[in-house]
Amino acid sequence: MKKQFWILILFLFCVISLLADVVNDKFHLVDFEVYYRTAVRMIEGGPIYRIDTDGHFVYKYAPTAALFFIPFTLISFEISQWLFWFLLALVLGKTLYLLYSLCQNNRHKKSINGVILAALLTVGTHVHLEWHLGQVNSILLLLYVLIIYAYHEDRPKTIAALLSASLFVKPFALIFLPYLLFKKRFSALYFSFIYTLVFAFLPLFFYPSYAQFLDLYNAWFNELNIEMSAKQNLFALRNHSIFSVIARSAYLDTILVGVAVQQAFQLSILGIMALSFLYYIKKGSYIVEAATGELALLCAWIPLIAFSSQNAYLFSLPLLIYLFTAFDELNIWFKTLLVAACILLGINIYELMGKASYQFLLDHSIYVYGSILLVAVAFKLRTQRAAVATKKMPIL
Repeated sequence: MKKQFWILILFLFCVISLLADVVNDKFHLVDFEVYYRTAVRMIEGGPIYRIDTDGHFVYKYAPTAALFFIPFTLISFEISQWLFWFLLALVLGKTLYLLYSLCQNNRHKKSINGVILAALLTVGTHVHLEWHLGQVNSILLLLYVLIIYAYHEDRPKTIAALLSASLFVKPFALIFLPYLLFKKRFSALYFSFIYTLVFAFLPLFFYPSYAQFLDLYNAWFNELNIEMSAKQNLFALRNHSIFSVIARSAYLDTILVGVAVQQAFQLSILGIMALSFLYYIKKGSYIVEAATGELALLCAWIPLIAFSSQNAYLFSLPLLIYLFTAFDELNIWFKTLLVAACILLGINIYELMGKASYQFLLDHSIYVYGSILLVAVAFKLRTQRAAVATKKMPIL
């Protein structure tokens, strides 16, 4: 029973999160309402993009993504939003347990209760915002964790199916493609291409004519252009990407003038990240938990390179749990850095910080700094484990 105490921890977190919205009359799940409404329109074969009556809450994802929400339309929205909320809670529980199982190692058996409590304290504010909005990032995270499992078990078709399905919701999983190529997982890449084509054509069931189908995708591409155009300002407050934080912190506004210069700057940062990741791979490719650490690091980099809301830092969870299970391996300095990273990732709670402090920290993207510290600890752990593994390798 003591080993399952984490379930009670998770249950209490769910109750507190739910009551916070219900008691304050904020249980609305506005994003889920968009998905639900779009699924209804797709069943009817009507337009799903840029509906004037939708106002701010317009549908932005691929046509195929709307198909995933059709089962919810079998019941009323009032009931389905509750069902979706409980689904998100179950998804979180499954994700936490799978991550703990993935990240355990034989050298240091960390208590699942302590690991999950630390994880919830760190990402709790992001999870609550996810549930409050009825967003899909936590579902995507579960898919990414299942991809890690499938990678370990060498199931290329499963990797492909999960990766392809997730791409139609948000394109974050593209970050895994260069990794699969580098690791020569060509079967996974091949099946990803096949499954992506299959998923892309699924809306034909509701838009059977070529003209309708083409108009549907043209409308989506137009939506993408609008969305991308709105997210190109490197110096915008609450741009929680590493590109923006570096540009703003270094006061590069007088240097990064013009689209071409800004794109070159962003590509340079991406290049540095890619080279550092190659170093990370090479440094400990022979250690037992190598792939778990590599894929967890890629997940943590998703919010750093995407202009998204702060709840996207939920994708730091795999790396957090990976590091929590190795906490005893770190020296005092890197233990301190890990704690500091957790504080920066999770402390900005409106009720805790107050309105002025909350807005200031949000404007200045505090989460990016926490994520950078997290990555630094991950590199330290990698080099440390690589050194230990090298000493144990037999001399030929």
